[in-house]
Amino acid sequence: MDEILRIAICEDEEVSRKLTLGLIHKIEQEVNIESFTDGSSFLSEFYRGKYDLILMDIFMPGITGVETVKRIRKIDDTVPITFLTSSAEHALDGYKYHVDRYLIKPLQVAQLKEVLEFAHEVLHKSSIPITCDRKEVFVPLSSILYLEQTDHYVIFHLTEDRDLITTGKITALLQNLPSPDFVQCHQSYCVNIRKATDFDIELRTLTMENGGTVYIRRQDVSRIRALWDEIHSPIQI
Repeated sequence: MDEILRIAICEDEEVSRKLTLGLIHKIEQEVNIESFTDGSSFLSEFYRGKYDLILMDIFMPGITGVETVKRIRKIDDTVPITFLTSSAEHALDGYKYHVDRYLIKPLQVAQLKEVLEFAHEVLHKSSIPITCDRKEVFVPLSSILYLEQTDHYVIFHLTEDRDLITTGKITALLQNLPSPDFVQCHQSYCVNIRKATDFDIELRTLTMENGGTVYIRRQDVSRIRALWDEIHSPIQI
């Protein structure tokens, strides 16, 4: 399956933001882009696994890009981050917070192309291979909402209203899915807890980003609730 890069641009200057968007669209790579004008608005929307690449301006009003990245790394230590700046004086901060690239403005297409290629490589490595329609496909872990067992088949319910079907058992696939993000909560369901939007303790269900419902075994309610509370606690701004 084609891997669409989900990119966040955090840049307060409109001209620079539009320039970056224009340069990205010149590159032959499918992307979904969300733009933010400050660190606070970005952090209010951010959660682990939401983006495959973050382009972060350093000098912004309010929370700086450096402080924003510091808070990002508290909940996601793997998402590729690129600093966008007119000065190299914060290179040490980039190293400290595991920033992958450091681009000096004005940006060039070649620079951004290399950054997108790097993010694509990271995304490819963060995938699970499955057999679908007699072909091996790599499913990005961050695109998986939940797995559903139906007889001898497992349905991968993915973001953007996509489903993939493979033969096998959830218990076997779970061995290749990272914990605690992915957890089997029912005989027929394995859920990406970070993609859940609502927890109903009375009905013992999770509502997913696509509106789907995942059921929880009675004996697992307390465990799933603890994971839900841990992952969905608000970021302190």
